Amino acid sequence: MMTTENTSEKKRYTHVAYFIKNKADTDKPEWVKVGVGWEMPTAKA
Repeated sequence: MMTTENTSEKKRYTHVAYFIKNKADTDKPEWVKVGVGWEMPTAKA
């Protein structure tokens, strides 16, 4: 969903999407950040 609302307030993202990639030389996987998202504020009545 896109919005045309303009705001000067800085927002920090609330959701992060990761892709987990296995590494051949270690048991620990590599977490690659692939996207972020924000929650939409609820409408005021």
